[in-house]
Amino acid sequence: NWVYVDHCLDRLRKGFGINRIRYTDEVTVELRVFDIMKTVEWLTEKDWFNQNIVVTGFAQGGSAVNAVVDKTSLERAASIYSFPFELANYIKGGVSYYPFCQIQRVSKRPAIPHLVQVAGKDRFDDGFSGCGEKISRSSSFLEIAVYPDAQHGFDRSKYKDNGKRSGRTKVGSQYLIEYSSNAEEKSLKKLKAFLSKTLN
Repeated sequence: NWVYVDHCLDRLRKGFGINRIRYTDEVTVELRVFDIMKTVEWLTEKDWFNQNIVVTGFAQGGSAVNAVVDKTSLERAASIYSFPFELANYIKGGVSYYPFCQIQRVSKRPAIPHLVQVAGKDRFDDGFSGCGEKISRSSSFLEIAVYPDAQHGFDRSKYKDNGKRSGRTKVGSQYLIEYSSNAEEKSLKKLKAFLSKTLN
């Protein structure tokens, strides 16, 4: 079963206004963590819930997953938004795809297994120091897979050919969002192996 969490749309519907959440980065990492944990709470109330959850996030959602698997970051979000910290016990693993400020925000000692999938040519982090990663590596609970020639959004077919997007970040760096069948294939293989190991 998959549950998709949209961190912005429902807030717009509840009257926060388009000006307040015009950019997705106006939804803080802690608020995204709160959304994830409330979703976990919702799942625990379902008859079909099997007590095995893997949280997955893309870009800024990936940054939220980085925080969920880090005990200190999760405790901080729990103290701000007053959700039960014990909900974290249901989370068996986390997967981050090209999280913003990639490696700088990845926990060095995650509390649960964590797979980080990095686009080697991701330029959203240009202009920020300590954010890049060039080498795939793994330790006890952490695996970082780098796809050297991949751009941001490499696993999304909607960014294929004429669907690719380009522009400039807030700090003026040029970026490209582009699908890569080669990176997607390798990424999917990594994801399946991670899920098999984590949920069995």
